[in-house]
Amino acid sequence: MKRGKAISGLMVMLAVLAALLAQGAWAADSAVQTTPLVSDVALRDGGVLLGQVVSPQGVGLSEARVVVYHQGEERGETKTDDAGYFAFQGLDRGGVYQLASAEGSGAFRVWSPGTAPPTAQPGALLVSGGQTVRGRLPTFVSNPWFVGGAIATAVAVPVALHNSKSSTPSSP
Repeated sequence: MKRGKAISGLMVMLAVLAALLAQGAWAADSAVQTTPLVSDVALRDGGVLLGQVVSPQGVGLSEARVVVYHQGEERGETKTDDAGYFAFQGLDRGGVYQLASAEGSGAFRVWSPGTAPPTAQPGALLVSGGQTVRGRLPTFVSNPWFVGGAIATAVAVPVALHNSKSSTPSSP
């Protein structure tokens, strides 16, 4: 009898834990989805793309190597100046470009001069460690099938244990 109550209590605790974990995962997913994956940046005349590599505190990082890619192909490489600024010249057209350095990376929708939307930035900003997400739960935890299965198990196991004990014939 005591064993059945202990197992029932354990299953209830597991169900509560699964519900709490799922809520945390959904909250983390919604926070991540509000972050834009691609930023709009306006090219300067002559196809010049300006940018800066900074620390999380906003301090420019000097001598950081920066590489620009377009459609998976490397289009150029440069190093930042003392304030963390860099420039790529000769980008002949707009499109989606990837900027990468050891300090951070990002995808940027680059617009030809005069065609950029009003929200486009004058330059690209790479933040050291900017794409790192810490403390996230595994993706499967936010899956509704996982949550439903955990809750169903937490309900079914104690019921099955209770029913198996009540239907067992007693020995003479």
